[in-house]
Amino acid sequence: MVTVGNITYKISLELPFRWEILWLASLSYAIAFVLHLIFCPGFIKRYQSYNSYTDRGHSPRWLVWEVFRAWKAISERARQKLFDRLVDKQYAVAEHTDLSPFAEPSVSQSGTEWAFERKNKMYVLRINEGFDSNRQRDLFWEILGRYGASWFLIRYFVWLLLTISAVLVLFVVVENIYFVL
Repeated sequence: MVTVGNITYKISLELPFRWEILWLASLSYAIAFVLHLIFCPGFIKRYQSYNSYTDRGHSPRWLVWEVFRAWKAISERARQKLFDRLVDKQYAVAEHTDLSPFAEPSVSQSGTEWAFERKNKMYVLRINEGFDSNRQRDLFWEILGRYGASWFLIRYFVWLLLTISAVLVLFVVVENIYFVL
């Protein structure tokens, strides 16, 4: 009750929804957000699409470094699939090289190079400034796909939490509409 002058007003502090539902929705969202911060690979945070990658103005040679970082960060299964794709799509070729397998990429006049071993053969991924933009786009999506495949359980759990949060907020909205009607 609030008194203004000689008049007393009764103010109802009830709301047409339950705060507990909004609290659960926000908790679900917060957990999803924290999991995303912790587990989402830096590559996916930096480049949500190929356009965001090209907007950075990287040289095509930068993709070799991204493959190297992916190799260190993704699961063994995703790593093998990445190697298979590099070889099948002829981004990497089997050759004798003085490069150490799985060491940091090397920069030379012929391009940025990275060596890896697959099925007892040495392969070299070599990209220079003349690398075709369509192949560059395809290699970008291969890297992104391998990152995505590496943490799929966490990704689905985050989506589940976000869905729960959205459904709970929708429930509160429907509760408000019902109250008004």
